[in-house]
Amino acid sequence: MHRWGGDKAFPVCITVFSAPNYCGNHGNKGAVVMLEDGKMGIKQYRDVDTPYSLPGGIDLFAWSMPYLISKVQEII
Repeated sequence: MHRWGGDKAFPVCITVFSAPNYCGNHGNKGAVVMLEDGKMGIKQYRDVDTPYSLPGGIDLFAWSMPYLISKVQEII
């Protein structure tokens, strides 16, 4: 929370990490801040399994690069 008006000021900026199980391997929780009726609350979300993974845990760029290179070579 960032308070530019001193310790008693309402936070102008609240940073919340909202990506549960970031990249499918961190197991962290996500959260959102809710403001209702002048009260601030936090809702946490549990981590979830990654819905789809490429074979061998390879990333999308490494997996697609051979195909992309072959198509660029065809064009050239």
